[in-house]
Amino acid sequence: MRERPTELWSDGRVDRRAYLSAEVYRAELDRVFGRVWVYVAHESQLPAPGDYRSAFIGRSPVIVVRGDDGEVRVLHNRCSHRGATVCQGIGGTASVFRCAYHGWTYRNDGSLAGITYPDGYSEVDGAGLSEGLAIVPRVDSYRGFVFASLASTGPTLLEHLGEVAPYVDLRIDAGPEGLSLRSGQQRYSYAFNWKIQCENVVDGYHANFVHQSALSVLGKRPDGKLSTKIFKLANGDSPSRAVGLPGGHSVLDQRPTLGETAVKVARHRPGGEEYWQRMVDVHGPDRAHEAVAAGSGEGLNVFVFPNLAFVSQQIRVIHPVAVDRTHVDLFPTWLDGAPDELNTDRLRMHELTYGPAGLIGPDDLEMFERVALGIQGDGAAVDLRRGRASSPPDDDGVVVGQFTTEAPQRAFWDGWSVAMAEATA
Repeated sequence: MRERPTELWSDGRVDRRAYLSAEVYRAELDRVFGRVWVYVAHESQLPAPGDYRSAFIGRSPVIVVRGDDGEVRVLHNRCSHRGATVCQGIGGTASVFRCAYHGWTYRNDGSLAGITYPDGYSEVDGAGLSEGLAIVPRVDSYRGFVFASLASTGPTLLEHLGEVAPYVDLRIDAGPEGLSLRSGQQRYSYAFNWKIQCENVVDGYHANFVHQSALSVLGKRPDGKLSTKIFKLANGDSPSRAVGLPGGHSVLDQRPTLGETAVKVARHRPGGEEYWQRMVDVHGPDRAHEAVAAGSGEGLNVFVFPNLAFVSQQIRVIHPVAVDRTHVDLFPTWLDGAPDELNTDRLRMHELTYGPAGLIGPDDLEMFERVALGIQGDGAAVDLRRGRASSPPDDDGVVVGQFTTEAPQRAFWDGWSVAMAEATA
């Protein structure tokens, strides 16, 4: 690769070629998505044998399926005959997958069930026809979240998660019995590089500007006056925190500003007191308070490198379609063990803020389009140095900065640079 990663990310600045270069994108498919653990599905989407979800690992289409034997596998969605995809659905239940091109059929464990007109193959030519769908070599799950790696060797999933795992735990523990994905999904696309979405989900600096109109609506009190507390979250003197973690992971911790409010709102939602009592029964009062503050709404944004984010009531899955095209799938989360009316209220809030006509989601997409346009011309590198001098890393490589610092973005690019290094190629 002509463009070395160390030349594209240095001294807190990103060369624009890291977003624009097709050569860099192709290398990312190999060195990032081809090697690290990538989130592909949640076990709640595969409750019974035969249940499956379609997903991508980089550009590679895969099928995440619970076989008839109960084991979850990740299969390459590619017929071993002529390469066509064998599964077109987003999700469902199937005992077999059949290629529509020439009719080859595969069981839901990936093995070949049958070929059409087998007498057309000689004994020699048919010797390799027992091959089924290729199986992704490594699959593991963390508290219901299924990850896969195209690399046969490498760090374990727990090693990959590292310092971000306790934050993921907080989001999951917001449900008395954990989280599940029961409310479908939505997808948005934008015409720019995938990495800007990774930066954005943990960007505390932009909210008061990009989302000013949304915050003005969401901050209205019952008496019609505007509460200024919601704007103080993203001020330069906000007590909330931006956290950069080793491995490309990061966190936007809004609890110091909104945590107490989040608990009060959760308890006042329909079914809220019943939910709170279940949380206390399961976790004890201290952990219940911590988890509700973190995961009931806007308490804790968590980014798991390279493609999973927890934002508000949702998770996001980032799919790099091309160097200049990205799909993002949004899945509202369900708090298992909480009353249905509380989860329904959370879903309505998700629709209000991040639905296709939501108050917040379209704002970010507009900014992505503007960056995509502006970055085309010659100019300085993208600057991510905010708060760097005031927030040095600790002995474990963790950086904790003020809410509007760019510690999370620097952590992402540090992780990206390690994954892209020539030494790991």
